[in-house]
Amino acid sequence: MIETRKTATAPAQTPTGLGGPVRLTGYASVTGVAYDVTDFLGTYAETIAVGAFTRAIAERQDVRLLLNHEGIPLARTASGTLTLREVLRPQDDPQGLGQTGLWIDATIDTAGSPLAQAAQSALARRDMSQMSFAFACSPSGQTWNKDYTERDVTDLDLFDVSIVTYPASPTTSAATDQAA
Repeated sequence: MIETRKTATAPAQTPTGLGGPVRLTGYASVTGVAYDVTDFLGTYAETIAVGAFTRAIAERQDVRLLLNHEGIPLARTASGTLTLREVLRPQDDPQGLGQTGLWIDATIDTAGSPLAQAAQSALARRDMSQMSFAFACSPSGQTWNKDYTERDVTDLDLFDVSIVTYPASPTTSAATDQAA
């Protein structure tokens, strides 16, 4: 079963124009911070553990950057247009906020893609300023408390990171700018 987690982001930086390469960076997931989930399992507090993304990244799982978890990829790890890394120590946070989690760095080519142009425009206007990720827990990749109101995800397979309209967690960040 693929699970989707939507996460909120900080305001996007406005690019200077449409029609060229755009760089998107930020956290698709911040680890160690609980957020409420209501899904097919019920309602519970979920925490993605520090280190939960380590295996997926080491295995070079083929992850796509999507818009609302659908459609044509805006970037992809297999093509080299999306890079993922797990920030494991607060002092290594690229934003200097002391966060840990799944950091993304993507180059989106808007020149020939109306979808990419629409995403860039929505990010620039801050109509979309949030991210999400889709995953499946590995067989031993989760623990629950006794009454199943708290879930810790410790290992997962990663399918996509997405710019989304509705997030689940208000903890992450994303920013766009013209690619160098």
